[in-house]
Amino acid sequence: MSKRKDKPVLMRLLFSVASFVLLGSLIYVLNAGFNLYASTLITSAVLSLAVPSVLSGEGVLEIVTGFFEAFFGGLIDLVAGFFEAIGSIFS
Repeated sequence: MSKRKDKPVLMRLLFSVASFVLLGSLIYVLNAGFNLYASTLITSAVLSLAVPSVLSGEGVLEIVTGFFEAFFGGLIDLVAGFFEAIGSIFS
């Protein structure tokens, strides 16, 4: 597993935005159902998480673990950034 600081900032930003969009669109689909906009957002989020994993992966298992690593790494960066912003307001 790679460390957080090993990845470039733009890639971490892409993973964070894609994870946020994927979760948001899945929550929207659960409440309102599928439509063109939600399907487009889900597709673009999954592709933006999957393409770097596929390009850097050598086998199927490594591609799947790379996808989930990118997804959860993006979520962790998103939550850490949120708490860091809140903490900087109060300090």
